[in-house]
Amino acid sequence: MSNYQFVSVTCITPSTGVSGIATGVITAISSTLGGAIAGSLAALTGPGAVLAGTAGSVAGTLVGKGAGSLLESLGQMLPDNLYIEVDGKKVWPSGKYQNINAGDKITPSIQGAFDHPTKITLKEWDAFGDDNLGEFVINPTQKGNGLAYLVANPKEGDVYEVVLNIS
Repeated sequence: MSNYQFVSVTCITPSTGVSGIATGVITAISSTLGGAIAGSLAALTGPGAVLAGTAGSVAGTLVGKGAGSLLESLGQMLPDNLYIEVDGKKVWPSGKYQNINAGDKITPSIQGAFDHPTKITLKEWDAFGDDNLGEFVINPTQKGNGLAYLVANPKEGDVYEVVLNIS
């Protein structure tokens, strides 16, 4: 039997929180400005995406970058409503969620024993359906202190660092 203990969870980048909004705005801009720009704007729907094509004009590319950057920036100014699950069961916090912003580091009091591969999931509470911010699996054969996991979901645009001790 192995034991895990959370040391810290650090929000490097919160989720954009605007996936649906971004898609709607990009669709509206695309239909307004024409199909030549649509391909360039579509590349912006995923976090970390870059304009891969040369289909749009320079002006279209600038509009696309502006819309994508603005929406992402607005979403990332809001905190994530974070909660943590272990094997599908919510284990933290005791309330519905805890707000966390970029640069925030929390030290949740989570520990447990496990004898099988165990899934850790970071989730965000959302009135319209909770979002998976990323997940990873720990194994009982894995041992060490200060094991750092980078957790992300490209669809949500978030990046977290989770540090565990496993003995």
